[in-house]
Amino acid sequence: MHSTLRLVGVGLTYWVLGTGAYAHQPPLTPNEMAAMMKGCDLIKTPNQKVLCMGAVKKLKSNSDAENVGSVQKPSLTSIPLSFRGILIGVPKQRAALESLCLETAKRKEYCYEINPDQDKHLVDVQFGNIHVPLLDTRVGADGAINFVKGYGRNDELIQLASLLTEKFGEPKKELSTAHTRIGVAYEKLTFNWMDEKGNVLVVETRSVNVDSGSFMFASAAEMGKKTGEAAAVREALKGKL
Repeated sequence: MHSTLRLVGVGLTYWVLGTGAYAHQPPLTPNEMAAMMKGCDLIKTPNQKVLCMGAVKKLKSNSDAENVGSVQKPSLTSIPLSFRGILIGVPKQRAALESLCLETAKRKEYCYEINPDQDKHLVDVQFGNIHVPLLDTRVGADGAINFVKGYGRNDELIQLASLLTEKFGEPKKELSTAHTRIGVAYEKLTFNWMDEKGNVLVVETRSVNVDSGSFMFASAAEMGKKTGEAAAVREALKGKL
C-alpha cells in the first residue's frame, strides 16, 4: 500500500499525499495486468471486449516505456487538469460549465441555476469514451469548478484511463481487494493524477458495484476542505474517548 490518507467523502475515497506530490510511480505489476485483463475477459459484447483489451495493452506499453532508463517519471502532471476543456480549480469557469450544460439541457434556465458550493447535476454528458447519464458538479463562490464526478462500466473506465494517460501522462496506479456483503473478494483498480496546483483526478473501477465505478476531479481547495472535515471529525471523536 502507498503512504496516503484515505478520506471518504462525496461517495468516493479521496487520496491525498502528505507531501503534496505523488511519489515515483512503478510500472504495472503482473497482478495489475492480470486483474485488468480478467475484467476485460468478462465482457460479453465482442467489440467492447476488444476495446477494453486494447486500452489495457496501451496502459502497459506506456508503463513499459516509462520504465526505460534508471529514472521514472513522477505521477505529478505538468498539464493542468481539465474536464471537457474546463480547468479545475481556476476561478471564473462558471460560464464554461453553463455552456457545457446548454449542449444537452432541455430548459435553458436550468443551466443558470448553478449556485456556489451546491451540487449541480448535469445529464447526458459525453466525456471521452463514456456517455455519462448523470454528472455531479460543484462550483465555488469564485466560479472555480471544484468537483466533477461521473460513473461508468469497469471496461469503459479502463479505456478512459488509457485516454487520460495520453493527455495527462502516466498515473499513479493501485490494485486493491474489496469484498461483497457475503464475503466474495474482487479486485479494484485505481488511477490517480495530480497537477502542480494540487488538483486531482481519480478513475476507479468497481467503486459503485462489481460491474461499475467512477471518475472524479477535485480541486486543491476541495481536497483541503475534505482534509479539514476529517480532522474536525477526528478531534470530535477523541473528545468522547
